[in-house]
Amino acid sequence: MDTEQLIKSSEGRTLEFKRELPARLDHVLRTIVAFSNGSGGDVIIGVDDERNMLGIDQDPLEVEERLASSIHDSIAPELGLPRQGKAGGTL
Repeated sequence: MDTEQLIKSSEGRTLEFKRELPARLDHVLRTIVAFSNGSGGDVIIGVDDERNMLGIDQDPLEVEERLASSIHDSIAPELGLPRQGKAGGTL
């Protein structure tokens, strides 16, 4: 399922929307671990709970690097995470 289709779906056991990447990533990392311990899932940043696409105010590459570094530094064993760009293509 591509990103646009996911955004049309409701949040649930395998889908979480985040308006922005918060300064403290604890909640986001807990969600990622929960998804990885279950059936998998998607965290979409830049979308609110009403499924409005807000985008992000920061440089997307910096956000990606920050999140990837936090996952690498905080979660063991290491996760292999697919990444998708704005149009749903894998990065």
